Amino acid sequence: MLRIFLFFLIVVLCFSLDQISKYLIESLLSNKEEINVLPFLSFVSVHNQGFLFGLGSENHSLFKEVFYLYIPLFILLLVLIWAWKEKKLIALISAGFLIGGGLGNLWDRIFYGYVRDFIDFHIDGWHFPAFNLADVFLNFGIFLMLVYFFYDRNFKEGRTSFKNY
Repeated sequence: MLRIFLFFLIVVLCFSLDQISKYLIESLLSNKEEINVLPFLSFVSVHNQGFLFGLGSENHSLFKEVFYLYIPLFILLLVLIWAWKEKKLIALISAGFLIGGGLGNLWDRIFYGYVRDFIDFHIDGWHFPAFNLADVFLNFGIFLMLVYFFYDRNFKEGRTSFKNY
């Protein structure tokens, strides 16, 4: 029961932190403005109408609706089923981050028609595509899932190194 509570707590915290951060940035900045935080980090207000790193932003068809709404919903459902089936703490924590982050970006797509990105890493004029806290949570959830698949399963099978990979 405590694991399920932790899972839902992570989902709610990730979703809430993502939405609050996006709201704060949008209330502070208009589109194309920026706040320099560090020499390599700025906050910007970017409306990403695409998928990964803005890919497909020019496409406005049923294809886009399927890719940006229905496939993410299906993936979130698969993650939930996987975590529920595994019932291991690391799987539930991973799923919590994946679902919380996924819901944050999905919420934006449904209610705004785009994802609100604001974190901009840059070095000497080169900019990594802007992203948001939901993306950070998604990446952390993927990292934990990889740890589970490559380390936890090997440990359970008696192998404790990555030499086989």
